[in-house]
Parts: sequence; C-alpha cells; structure tokens
Amino acid sequence: MSQCCQLCQQKLGCRAYTWDSFNGGTCWLKSATQPLSKVDPHGSGYSITGILSPSANETYTLNQTYAAPNFFDTWHFDDWGLTNVTKDVDKQTAQNLGMIGYQNGKVYIGLDHKNVYNTTGRPSIMLQTNYLYNSGLFVLSLDHMPTGPGTWPAFWTAGPNWPNHGEIDILEGVSNMTSNLVTIHVGDNCYEKANDSMFFTGTWNGEKTKPNQTIIFDIALCGSWVSQFIPGGEAACEEMVNKHPELYTEAYWLINYVKVFCKPNEPCGFYEPKCEFQC
Repeated sequence: MSQCCQLCQQKLGCRAYTWDSFNGGTCWLKSATQPLSKVDPHGSGYSITGILSPSANETYTLNQTYAAPNFFDTWHFDDWGLTNVTKDVDKQTAQNLGMIGYQNGKVYIGLDHKNVYNTTGRPSIMLQTNYLYNSGLFVLSLDHMPTGPGTWPAFWTAGPNWPNHGEIDILEGVSNMTSNLVTIHVGDNCYEKANDSMFFTGTWNGEKTKPNQTIIFDIALCGSWVSQFIPGGEAACEEMVNKHPELYTEAYWLINYVKVFCKPNEPCGFYEPKCEFQC
C-alpha cells in the first residue's frame, strides 16, 4: 500500500489508489475518490483504497452550526398540511405547550403529549432554516429521534418550489420501521445516471442551475403510508393520535447540533429569512 501511495503522489492528476490481488498485487491509480470500498474482482474479500490529502480548494470548512442556546433563532416554523391530524403550530404555541426548548444543552423538538383532542389533530412542528443551500456537507448529531405509533419523523431538504426544486430525505421512517429510508425526489427532466457500483459515482443531469433548498425537521402523524403499519388503517391511526397523548412521550427530537461545511469559493447558498407559515 505504501508503494501505491508513492506512485499516486508522483502521478499528475492522481487523487486516490486501489490495491487488489490482480496479477499477484496491483496498484490502480485513479482521478476519482469513489468508491472507497468494493469487492476484489480478482480474489476474495475487498480491495483496499487510499486517498491523498485534498488540496486547499477541496477542503471543507465549518460554515454554520445550528445548536443550543440559539437554535430557534435561525429557523422558521411552517405548516405544509402533510396529513389530516398533523397540526403544525407556530413558535409561541409550541413554547406554550412545552413542545420546544433546551435540555442539558441539547435542542428539544416534540409533539404535544399532554392533551386529548377531538378531531382537530395533534399539535406538531415543522422547522425550516432561514438559509437556502445549493451545496455543502451536512452533519446531524442526535441523541433521540421521534418514536411512537403513527409517527412519521423526517430530517430532509426541499426547494422553494416543491416538488419541482427537489427533495432529499436524509433521515426518515414511519411508525415501527427499524431502518432509515433515504430518498431523492426530483422534478421533470432530472435523473441519475446509471451506476451499478456500491456507491453512487455518477453525476446528475438536468437543469444547469442548482435550485436552493432549506433544511427541515418535522414530525408528521398518520397518512396513507404510515397507516399501513396501524391495525385498522387511517381511521384507527387518527383516533389513536387524537385521543391518546400518553403514547407520544417519546415522539421528540433531541439534537446535539446540525453543522454545515462548505468548500472555499463555494458559499453553499444564501440567507433568506421568512416569517412563520410563509406569511
């Protein structure tokens, strides 16, 4: 491996190298850094890949940190009417019901789990950043993700003209799912190039301009997808959400931080403050 590294350092344009068992051991010099891991096609196990230290133009640096004690100063509360019983509330209502706050230096965002409702739906929260991003490296550190019957929590991004400006579901699940579901939604004339490797190494085709997106936290309830996991379907789910607050004491986010990293000369996006509920 040390010989592979030396060869890459001496080769103009080489950014990474892979060693596998071909012909008794071969170094493959590459201009791309992905994929980092793949099955060795010439033997058993995996090939081994190394990456040269990136140049200054390719090094990500911290641009923004969303964390206590001023997390809620840099987001706006919104309501997309995602489901019949998801009633996203404004900041003042969320504070009055104890749905947001700080706990031991961490950010708390949760459902109202104290009150019974008839047909109005359970108060919830949708938060969006006041910054619109078109690039960047995003790091989320969590202590707790919302759980509970009929819950549909998500950490995602979306463009201002949804769905035409796209949606990236980064962390999402419903009800009693045990794994994360990562999804990319796009508008017309945008698609992913064919790629059959372990990691996506292609490019995106479509419009040359990059639509800006906000970061979003929300906790939706019920809906056609979620209700597939609830005996009795949508009606039973809505009844449970409205009448049984005790089931939603664990339906909260506990966030250490969200950090955004950008490359030099790539500002990631721009600041665009909004008032609550797109007023």
